[in-house]
Amino acid sequence: MKNRFLSIVLCLVLVISMPMAAFAHNCVDKNRDYWCDECGMYISHKCSDPDKDGWCNLCDCWIIHTCADKNADSLCDVCSKLMDIKVHVTAGSYVLPDRDVHMVIYPQQAVYTKSVNVYGSPAQYSFQCPANSSFQLSVSKLGHPTRTFSYSTSTEDIDIHTTLYPYGDATQDGKVNVADTSRIYACVKGTASLEDTYAKECADVNYDGNLNIADVSQVYAHVKGTTLLW
Repeated sequence: MKNRFLSIVLCLVLVISMPMAAFAHNCVDKNRDYWCDECGMYISHKCSDPDKDGWCNLCDCWIIHTCADKNADSLCDVCSKLMDIKVHVTAGSYVLPDRDVHMVIYPQQAVYTKSVNVYGSPAQYSFQCPANSSFQLSVSKLGHPTRTFSYSTSTEDIDIHTTLYPYGDATQDGKVNVADTSRIYACVKGTASLEDTYAKECADVNYDGNLNIADVSQVYAHVKGTTLLW
């Protein structure tokens, strides 16, 4: 009985001393599986990523994080992932040079829209947009139909060039004259058509969604100077 008791005590001593023996060395994890190659114990560490590739240099696990760009270089401070691209918009117009061009940006990855008024002919504006996302852009000005664009972004900057034509300018030459009256009248009579959607919007001067004799009359009155469209 006494020998049996001594055997149990000896086993308990060995079990208690095993962790101490395991910690009697510097754990090594060459295959980066979180476990020491010598003692088989789990290696606790704080993940580190000095080369900013998104993977821990100690355990080779993916480092979960929320990208942040405190130094405003468009790159994530943690993983160096490209976060934003630059979008540059140039909008030309022909009439009412003293009025601003209104631009509205609807980003995919944001709950807000950005709205700006830009003066100039052409009006120019630049903004940041998330890479690999999408956005909508509307460009408008008094006396002109609004243009709306949808873009999918990659990792390249985007240059957008557009032109706003005035109401009544069915021929898209920047002027409203008798040629526009004739074109709209031909569309109403069915002898010609306007294939371009924006040209149709320019011709629809009473904003009812159709081209009819009322549009012809209003454009003609503008050309004669009796009633101006804008």
